[in-house]
Amino acid sequence: MSFSFRGFNLVESVLRHTPEQLRRFIRRMKTLGFNSLIVQYDYGFRRHQKLICEECDAAGIEIRLMVFGPRTFFRLAGGTAELFAKDENGAPFFSEPVCESWPCVFAPRVLDTFAAGCAEFLRGLPSPIRIVQMRSGDGLYSCRCPRCRNLTVSESWLPFVKSFVDTAHRLRPELRLEADLYIRRYEIPSAPAILHELDFLMYDTFFRQAQTPLGQHSANTGAMRTALDGPPPPGSSPNEYHAEQLRRWSAKFPGKIYIHENAMLQSYHGVFQHNTGTMLADLEFYRQLGIAGVVYEAYEPGYENFAAHFSTLAHALSGRSSVYEPTELELAFRNRKPAGYFCTEPDFPLERYLTGTMLKHVSSEREILLNPTAPRYREYVQFAYENADHLDSLYMAFDMAQRAERSRKISFAQASPEALKMLHTPKLWDYMEELPDTVDQFAHCRELIDDLARHAK
Repeated sequence: MSFSFRGFNLVESVLRHTPEQLRRFIRRMKTLGFNSLIVQYDYGFRRHQKLICEECDAAGIEIRLMVFGPRTFFRLAGGTAELFAKDENGAPFFSEPVCESWPCVFAPRVLDTFAAGCAEFLRGLPSPIRIVQMRSGDGLYSCRCPRCRNLTVSESWLPFVKSFVDTAHRLRPELRLEADLYIRRYEIPSAPAILHELDFLMYDTFFRQAQTPLGQHSANTGAMRTALDGPPPPGSSPNEYHAEQLRRWSAKFPGKIYIHENAMLQSYHGVFQHNTGTMLADLEFYRQLGIAGVVYEAYEPGYENFAAHFSTLAHALSGRSSVYEPTELELAFRNRKPAGYFCTEPDFPLERYLTGTMLKHVSSEREILLNPTAPRYREYVQFAYENADHLDSLYMAFDMAQRAERSRKISFAQASPEALKMLHTPKLWDYMEELPDTVDQFAHCRELIDDLARHAK
């Protein structure tokens, strides 16, 4: 049985693509038999919408336009910090709308402002857009004010989903509407009526362990404390928990649930996780539940490391039967029952299975993650630049700098003020999106990465 829609999610990567990379990525989707592409309005669609719309139309691919509601709607309506989620001391987590911004549902006129920004957004949609997904960032920054802390994260979010649905039905009734099920919102709310008015709900399997099929016990049990809004079920693991929640959601909302799988998770830095067999097993589980579709996080820089993986999955998504033989490396790593990512196992014999550039890539990734030093960071950046046609070099260098600084083993204190501003912006895409259209965002950020590398100590 073929899933009704099959595709990719470009996540926040669009501004790290050249026009030619975007074209190549979308045209390849047609050869894979994919028919659905999630593109984020907030991060790159505005600058590349003509190219994306034309290429998707030519390839017969439907665009699911994703928008971070709190970020975009508050920006369009002039929302200020008093509308944002607050910490236990009453201070807003963020001073301006960004990717991770959450609203405070009890702030004065917060829903009116949200609806006004939503209306402005909907009026400006280009005609090819027929599906809109409104989502929030991670639930890690939900409001902790005295009134909000008595609500679950889902309860504090649903009024904004209702505002989106009501506004869209009034202004653009022809649109199909979606929302996401994500960190700290995996439980079905006690009053989910508004969710029944949506056409689809995207269940994001974030925090799953990538080499373990859903439904089996996974070793990353510590992730439960972050992923859930409340105490985790005793003895459960993320992969068991996701399977149980998917059973519940698909029974409550039959035909409306689809899956987002973080296959090329940006923090993997282009390192393939050798888990094709696991992903194939998950597809059979999804079929049993009547899941409507599956989309995988993917983008062009670094795609070639995952190309065979996606080709195999595309075959299975279309309902074509085949026999998959896992590689020796996949079997070896699966048997270790890891808790983390493929390349962070300190004693795993990489040289037994990998050679050449791939061995150097995975080895350098492991070395700097386990023991960050300034010389290693400079070598890592240089390697990423030398392979910029094949890797997401800008994000790799940025993310590793943030990790190294958090470890307190590398300091960038002597870098330029602008380089430090970029480094201390929580998300690279928030920094890039705010650069003027007259600036080459990629080249500008690469210059700042060079500055950080020179001054790393």
